[in-house]
Amino acid sequence: MNENEIATEVAKKAIEESVAVAKEFAGKLVNPALEEGGGLLQDTIKFWRFKNQINIVLKAKAFLEKKGIDPQLVLPKTAVPLLEKGSLENDETMQDRWAVMLANAASPGGQDGVKPSFPDVLANLSPQEVALLDLLFDDIIR
Repeated sequence: MNENEIATEVAKKAIEESVAVAKEFAGKLVNPALEEGGGLLQDTIKFWRFKNQINIVLKAKAFLEKKGIDPQLVLPKTAVPLLEKGSLENDETMQDRWAVMLANAASPGGQDGVKPSFPDVLANLSPQEVALLDLLFDDIIR
């Protein structure tokens, strides 16, 4: 074996070991029983995220329907991070925030009001921080 082949084998072995350690750790975080199913853990997480995305989309749809607004196209630069980051949220009130952001982006002129950076900002806030910002906003604006 030449040096490149040896380096490739060492890297391959290191990656395999890292994946095994990560898989073991993830199994402890989510549910140890899922570890036995191999891909079941990954499928469970994907399904959970997909379910959250559906909830966000349905809430956004209901919000727009309640206001009598026909949805407009939301550019992928905004829609993709919004749905991906929103899918990680398990708090109901925060899912509502993601839905409102999607609804605002889908409103006429919403692309100008909902910047592509907004999903990053919301993803970094806790429910308590959002509640505090609401209180401050209400106190200053109203």
